[in-house]
Amino acid sequence: MIALYETSRRKYQYAIALAALREAETELELERQNAFSDESKLGKVKLLQERCKMLKVPVEEAQWYLQHTEIHAPASGILALTDKRAELLAGKAVKTGEKLFEVLSNDGLIALIHVNEQESSLLQGDFSVKLFLHTAPEKAVEGTVEECSAYPVLTEQNLYCYPVRVRLKKDDTLHLKVGMRGVAKLSGRKRFLGYLFFKNIILYFRNL
Repeated sequence: MIALYETSRRKYQYAIALAALREAETELELERQNAFSDESKLGKVKLLQERCKMLKVPVEEAQWYLQHTEIHAPASGILALTDKRAELLAGKAVKTGEKLFEVLSNDGLIALIHVNEQESSLLQGDFSVKLFLHTAPEKAVEGTVEECSAYPVLTEQNLYCYPVRVRLKKDDTLHLKVGMRGVAKLSGRKRFLGYLFFKNIILYFRNL
């Protein structure tokens, strides 16, 4: 379990709704008994039956929320908070779909690579990725590209880069762990040398 909703208010609402339902059911049972000797009571019985159906709705809703107050991770691993600090989550208002954390597992590690937008032409079409960890720079780690962002983000180095997520192939000899860093080598389609010269000249004059 990685999170638990605060339920005191929901429990109070459930208790109020359940009490109202029990009261209506008791009244319904009494009117049913009276209807055996007085058929004029049948109309009230039907009204109470409909009232009980309506009162069951908030009871069942509260029950559902109380049964789903725990958030469980899909796999065991390390909880990585987006804001890095747990105290920042206390009292924070969140939006639907907002990312609060990730569950990082050693089983099938993902490498996050930031590709400078000036080199983003590599991301067009098919390209391959090799990683060289700082702990083992002599050995290339193969990986499969899972996701490439459609837009650049501003990194800690104050550069706009495209995040690329790569699933690493399992290699027991590297002893891969969460948080390891290294260098990525991306290989795309072949480019003519003249194109690279022209591109670098354009980028140089744009930076003037």
